[in-house]
Amino acid sequence: MLRLEDVGPGGSYSTIEDLGKLRAVFQYLHEQAVPFHVATIPRAVYISEDGTRYDKGIDDLNPDQFVRHFIQVLKNAQDRQGALLGMHGYTHQYGDQYRADSWQNTGAGFEFDVEDAPETAEPSYAVERITKSLAAFEKAELTPHFWESPHYNDSREQEEIFRSFMGILYQPDLLSIRSLKDLNVYEDLNVYGKTSLGSVYVPAPLRYIHDTASVDAVLAKLNTYRGLAAMYYHPYLEFPQLESVLDGDGKPVLEDGIPLYRYKADAASNLQHLVGGFRDRHFNWVSLHDVVPFSPAHRIEMPIGTKPANILIGNISGSTASDVVIVRPDGTVDVVEGDYRWPRNRQQKIPRSWLSEPFSAEEQLLLADVNGDKMQDLLAFNRQTGVLRGFASLGFSFEEKETLIGTFPNSQVIGSLQANTDGRADLLVRDGDRLLVVLNNTDGITQARSILHIPTDAVIHSGDLNGDKLDDIISYSPQEHLLRLYKNIGDGTWQPIKETAVTPTHNGTQLLASDTDGDGRTDVIIYDSKNGIWDVWQSNSDFTLTPINNSYGPWAAGARIGYTADFDGNGKADIASYDPTGQVFDISLSFRQKQP
Repeated sequence: MLRLEDVGPGGSYSTIEDLGKLRAVFQYLHEQAVPFHVATIPRAVYISEDGTRYDKGIDDLNPDQFVRHFIQVLKNAQDRQGALLGMHGYTHQYGDQYRADSWQNTGAGFEFDVEDAPETAEPSYAVERITKSLAAFEKAELTPHFWESPHYNDSREQEEIFRSFMGILYQPDLLSIRSLKDLNVYEDLNVYGKTSLGSVYVPAPLRYIHDTASVDAVLAKLNTYRGLAAMYYHPYLEFPQLESVLDGDGKPVLEDGIPLYRYKADAASNLQHLVGGFRDRHFNWVSLHDVVPFSPAHRIEMPIGTKPANILIGNISGSTASDVVIVRPDGTVDVVEGDYRWPRNRQQKIPRSWLSEPFSAEEQLLLADVNGDKMQDLLAFNRQTGVLRGFASLGFSFEEKETLIGTFPNSQVIGSLQANTDGRADLLVRDGDRLLVVLNNTDGITQARSILHIPTDAVIHSGDLNGDKLDDIISYSPQEHLLRLYKNIGDGTWQPIKETAVTPTHNGTQLLASDTDGDGRTDVIIYDSKNGIWDVWQSNSDFTLTPINNSYGPWAAGARIGYTADFDGNGKADIASYDPTGQVFDISLSFRQKQP
């Protein structure tokens, strides 16, 4: 893992030419398929001995042309070049006066726990600085993926504040010897503002790369090195290896108003040596979200008495993000239309009542888009009588509709699926060892057919495993330890394709299915709730399931129920866990990169 350090709108990046060179370094890494991380300083402050002050930031009310170009370079890196941006403090300096130690200057100075400034060690100071940093990112339409304290210097109380806003600290946990080689995952509660669960410290054990000797020293370690191969580098060190691109008249070529630069033909930079050296030794460059597949995020406090069966997740309001539906014992249906994007500590809307309806103990509740309007509707299926009642989503409330079917007594609805491409959800029904699909026709859900025989202990999910827009079926037998995949042929039949052995870690292992990286293919998630370990099995176009290298956790360990849905609306399924004892619902967000 490579982190590019101390990138702000000043200092080594204070001219339009500097921005062209910075962009060229980003482009080189992108062309080499190296995911990279940019420790971004939102505001640059420099104070000279005569009192002259340089002060520019991406949160300037009316940014000048240079700052606009700086933001443009970062946005291009974020959106097109595979960069993950993070907050590296707010100004990475301290004070408004000249200091002999230069700590008043961005990059050189400490920002937190400054020796002669006790207020900088206070939690309130940490709140102020991270709040300003977050606001700057938001104003510039940039997404922060991590926090890193300048020079790794802060107080432990301040780290608790940072963890309450961000789930990942890209810095070593200085209280743990484990940080000498690997990341640390905590299940502690973060209690500033809104309570949230868990955090991850990600160190850079290979430390600072700054010259040929440091590159050679790191590469020499790799034959025996066992640990997280993460390091950081200042991109301005590459600038002497770059040259301006000139047109036929010898004038600099501009791209988006910024001079175009490239590496010299005979360049042999330290970054090039580093990138090639790791590849030659069979290491793969990865991103933070390859190492940490999910980021600890938000917590929802549930009403007292909420049962797992009465928590439904789906898109009922028409937004791109999932909503949480809570059915109270008295039949009141509340909806939490949450904002689960970064950062944590967002003020959430209070639950709002969408329906008041008595449901019998025999009725099984689920969400499915029955009418194809891209909003999921509420269904109540009576397992004894087979009667299915429907309540259509209007985007702000549920409206009762007619009974849809009444032909499957003593059965169970597994969930919805896309049997075809008409946009309306069909249903999977379990009748003993038979699996039925109930097709949703224009006049309601009416046509059913038996499609498969399944083991009596099978756990059933559906999802598009190969990206053809048709939902396939996933069957997991805990007794046989077999995962069976059935392909949707498109003519109303499903055919067995693969069998994969899955050894559960304990009897409470749970199986979930959703697209965690946004590639259009459903992945399988295995949740060991006892130990809080989550494993993703990546789905490929040939129906092969491949476990990704890194488990996530421990996070949300205990007698909990797992869920998966796209809570933040970024097109990637997140994970969640419900604690029935504490009546809380915890969410971790996915920022996983699409797999090649």
